[in-house]
Amino acid sequence: MLAEPVGRQRSPPPPRPRRRWYDPMKKETNLKAPEIKKWISNGAQPSDSVRSLLQKAYVIEPKAVRVEVPKDAVKMP
Repeated sequence: MLAEPVGRQRSPPPPRPRRRWYDPMKKETNLKAPEIKKWISNGAQPSDSVRSLLQKAYVIEPKAVRVEVPKDAVKMP
């Protein structure tokens, strides 16, 4: 059995390019909509916060807001 010397460390992996990002301070996003739609169509489920970002960027369709008006609020002539 061969042992690796104690002081020897592996080099870190090379940095990966940032493909998609969101800067909350500037409210800027960089999203690749076709890739995101493909992932979702293949079964990916975004978290609630990611879903909110995707809806704000119109990558996915925002949920319709249902508004219920009380019957006594509208008076018919």
